[in-house]
Amino acid sequence: MTRGDVDVIVDTFAPMLELIADGKVRPIAVTAAKRALAAPDTPTLQELGVSGFDVSSWNGLYAPNGTPQDRIDRLGAAIDAALGDEGLRAKYLALGAVPKSTPPQELNARMRSDIDKWSKVIADSGIEKR
Repeated sequence: MTRGDVDVIVDTFAPMLELIADGKVRPIAVTAAKRALAAPDTPTLQELGVSGFDVSSWNGLYAPNGTPQDRIDRLGAAIDAALGDEGLRAKYLALGAVPKSTPPQELNARMRSDIDKWSKVIADSGIEKR
């Protein structure tokens, strides 16, 4: 690999966008269920025949248990306002990320779903807990 040869890489878009634009790497597929806005011509793995494959990264903001609801609501409103700012939105999109405000219940359901999914993958793989 001293020449910079890479057979395959799985990564998020942000660090890859410049390499894609420069023609140094060619995206083959995205792992999410939907095509990425940053690479609309790149098919999903599902489109290429890998059924049920849906892996995407996400970020969430959490507060400690017991945080008063009015503070959570105020923080949520501030996040909604920030993500509604076109300048900030453009910066996210330029990095290949899609900014989205999610209600706490929906975020918790997503986290629980991911924990369940990856717990099953780990259990099915035979990886031992330590």
